[in-house]
Amino acid sequence: MKRQTQTKAKIKAAFTQLLESKGFDHLTVSDIIRLAQINRSTFYKHYLDKFDLRDQLIASMVEQLMAILTEAACQPQNPDQPSASLSQAISQILTYLKEDQPFIQALVLSNQASFLTELLRTIINQFYHQIQDWDDTDHIAPQITNDYGKEILLAGIVSIFLLWVKKGMVDPIDTITQLIVRQVNQDYEK
Repeated sequence: MKRQTQTKAKIKAAFTQLLESKGFDHLTVSDIIRLAQINRSTFYKHYLDKFDLRDQLIASMVEQLMAILTEAACQPQNPDQPSASLSQAISQILTYLKEDQPFIQALVLSNQASFLTELLRTIINQFYHQIQDWDDTDHIAPQITNDYGKEILLAGIVSIFLLWVKKGMVDPIDTITQLIVRQVNQDYEK
């Protein structure tokens, strides 16, 4: 099992490096196996092709993000600080993403940004519904029934995240967390 984990880590590192240097459309499985220094059969034991590799890496990331959200949803809410759980969950998500900075940046800075943006929008939308489940008093985030308001919220959060990544994730996680919480707390019904 440890060997399999090491092999997958080598494949991911090679994929990330090639994504940065060649872009997704121009990298090949041959490039990946050459850079990872593995056999072709080893690659195909784990992945069908480069699309499957990308999809599995992103699915793993999404699984981790959803685990963070699920754990945050199970935490008791403090009525004196209704946004505390939201801030903590966002901070944990940003910390997780920063730990995988090379891969995240490669995705965002390559032609995979639109793919990642749609994925982020889906996660944020699920996250927003989870926030609504936590917050029956609308203290954390006002209920958005207006489709345009929801679109503004999603676009704002995605834009904050993408800019943070494009700038090299140098801004402190606390600062980005506060910006996202402020975005969530906007009332888009008016």
